[in-house]
Amino acid sequence: MRIYSFVAKNKYPAIILMDMFLVGLFYSLTLSYLNMDTLFYSNNTFQLVILLVVIYFCFFTVSRLYRSLWQYAEIQEFAVCGGVSMLAGLTYCVIHWAFIGTVPFSHNLLAVMIISIVLVSYRFLYRTYRRRILHQAGHSAKAHCKVTVLLVGAGNAGAMLLEEMRKNRQSGVIVIGFVDDDLQKYRKAVNGIPVLGTIRDIPDICEQMKVDGIYICIPSATLEQRQRILDYCAKTPCPTKILPEFFSGMIRPINMQESLRDISINDLLNREVNMNLNKEILGYIQDKTVLVTGGGGSIGSELCRQIASGSPKKLIIVDIYENNAYDIQQELLLEYRDRLSMVVEIASVRDNVKMEEIFSRYLPNLAFHAAAHALCNALLMEHSPDEAVKNNVFWHLSCGQFGGKSIRSTVSLLISTDKAVSQ
Repeated sequence: MRIYSFVAKNKYPAIILMDMFLVGLFYSLTLSYLNMDTLFYSNNTFQLVILLVVIYFCFFTVSRLYRSLWQYAEIQEFAVCGGVSMLAGLTYCVIHWAFIGTVPFSHNLLAVMIISIVLVSYRFLYRTYRRRILHQAGHSAKAHCKVTVLLVGAGNAGAMLLEEMRKNRQSGVIVIGFVDDDLQKYRKAVNGIPVLGTIRDIPDICEQMKVDGIYICIPSATLEQRQRILDYCAKTPCPTKILPEFFSGMIRPINMQESLRDISINDLLNREVNMNLNKEILGYIQDKTVLVTGGGGSIGSELCRQIASGSPKKLIIVDIYENNAYDIQQELLLEYRDRLSMVVEIASVRDNVKMEEIFSRYLPNLAFHAAAHALCNALLMEHSPDEAVKNNVFWHLSCGQFGGKSIRSTVSLLISTDKAVSQ
């Protein structure tokens, strides 16, 4: 245990020493095997080993090989390791052939090839060992929390979401398999997790394997494809989450697991949602500083999309829930990039000091109040009418007062009804 603790605390020096030891050892063993015993026990061989080790150390350091986290290494890291190792070995072979010449070039070449194989192989074995430990830890977590999920879509997004979930062991979520309509993937595996069937097999798989949840990870799915998937998911009692569409345009997305959202009413429609503002309203927004409270909510996020299309001078998104604010921020950045001046402020609309400071700093021409409590939850808000009034009425008044103090022009306000009750 003391040795293991020492190695854990001094990981990188230990890896360097291991590499250099293996380089010297397998070079010496290769020469010995090739019937060069006299050279093996001579002082000349010791000097050759030192020269070889120095060359390998220089190449590995310059190439920053020791910056890689080998427990998460992929094919690129192994290719770099093998390539740098062979380059260092060939450099040694040329130097030895040109200036020393005591060992045949072919023997040196065979030795450095063996060394390259050894260095790559033990890194691969280490990664495999670490992943097995993570897998066992995942099964242990499964025994305690019993949260199993089925991933819909065995493509790039599904594979990256799986990898992120494996690294996030504390979440306690275990992936039991994939489903995908690509028949070439059926009974294959994605990073060790099997593809159990097609979309139509979702109800049977959930019933047979006692699945606790379904994650739809096909952000590029068309409306018809998404509707078909949701139809089969609706035949199960499992809660269903979906990756937002903006992930389809990202090369290496992050925080995918945190960005999974619940199915919204818009996902259940058999048509595209038409919420485009008319030209007159967009012209009114152009070149103005616009603030949206509750900008990450259902209405607030759509307001932000429409406002962004109207070429505002600046868009300020205010929301107390950072996940929603992050989602709409990334979506707009992906679509507009540097063509949209946007600021996200994490704040509560009931914090008058903070909100007054935001209004004073940005001096918005327009403010849309979409941070209201959801009036569609009528029974809940009827039980707490004072909270609904504080948030939906009093802050409406405060917003107008802040706007009046901050800028001379009129600040327009919109109180969100959040899909107001129709009955």
